[in-house]
Amino acid sequence: MPNTEPENQVLITYRNGYIHILNPDNFVITPDKIEGLWENLTEACTKYDCNRVLNEGSVDLSKLRAYDSYHSGAQAGEIQGLRMAFLFHGYTPDERADFFKTVASNRGAKIEFFSDRRAALRWLGVSEIE
Repeated sequence: MPNTEPENQVLITYRNGYIHILNPDNFVITPDKIEGLWENLTEACTKYDCNRVLNEGSVDLSKLRAYDSYHSGAQAGEIQGLRMAFLFHGYTPDERADFFKTVASNRGAKIEFFSDRRAALRWLGVSEIE
């Protein structure tokens, strides 16, 4: 059963062993939206008893600062055993993404960025069956 956040239309569903986050086209992620996004993910992980996540879509991360990367990494680490693949179409990971991954990793979360859906699902250790 889908769980949708009405304000930003981010769709969170459980699929075949993983949680799928589908962001709306050209979704602008801002510092004030981050807290709600992590809260929704934490709720979904608890509800589905699942820590494997594919976060997908066409997003704009230009409004985020280094602090936001730190804060997101810390929040990722609060989800026990989180393994999260990011498939942001047209996005090339930068220093902020590396910083986010490092902060999350230091807290026990595994984070990776992908440009290929099959590779992302393979890294998560889940089937590609929809």
